[in-house]
Amino acid sequence: MTTWESGPLRPEHELEGFDCTDEVLNNWLVHAARRVNDDGLLRVCVWTAPGSPAVKAYYAVMPHAVAKADLTSRQAKGSDPVPGYLIAKLALHRDLHGDGLGGELLLDTLENVVQAAGTGGGRLIVVDAISDKAAGFYRHYGFKPVKLTERRLVMTIADARMSLGMSSLTVSGDRRLALATVMYRRPDGQEFPFVGDADDLRRIADRIEEIAVAREASGGEGAIDLVAVMVDVLGRDPFKP
Repeated sequence: MTTWESGPLRPEHELEGFDCTDEVLNNWLVHAARRVNDDGLLRVCVWTAPGSPAVKAYYAVMPHAVAKADLTSRQAKGSDPVPGYLIAKLALHRDLHGDGLGGELLLDTLENVVQAAGTGGGRLIVVDAISDKAAGFYRHYGFKPVKLTERRLVMTIADARMSLGMSSLTVSGDRRLALATVMYRRPDGQEFPFVGDADDLRRIADRIEEIAVAREASGGEGAIDLVAVMVDVLGRDPFKP
């Protein structure tokens, strides 16, 4: 089984020959993706096989906002318009159809959006389905139609975070007091703060560097669990009362 590598669109990626069976999506990748990505209009991420530059799947995301009047009461909480992110494109090469990888591609997209929202804010994830079949695909993963059309669907960032089981950490500092606050947000949205001094943070940073160096030397991969590192360094869970 191939493990697909996911990452931002880069100059070395090979776009020609991509075929998801939809000519509009094929042509957009080949003729427009690099330009709009380089111009900062949206961000394009791709899947490739290890060691290959050929793109086998892609998605594109951009900031977006939806008027409250277009949304249900649950969807419309917050400011007007409601800020969020639009999944502008999502396509899987025809060779990968039928293996459930479309769902994995969507989950990869949601994970990146949730991470972006952790620093940039936003409440909704929006998608405009290209067909009734595509709309059914998004509904299967928890998207809900807006009031005016069955093909425009939304999911809240909070629901995406819950479905992915994702937590997030936000760090802010006070140089004058040599303190930093780490805010831990659980998948259910609950927040737990930890305030540490410069020595705490230095020891945590040193431990992260040790783990990263060891992984690089062994060829290991994967994200470093910062909460676990903090527990190890501090000798306690800093996010428990």
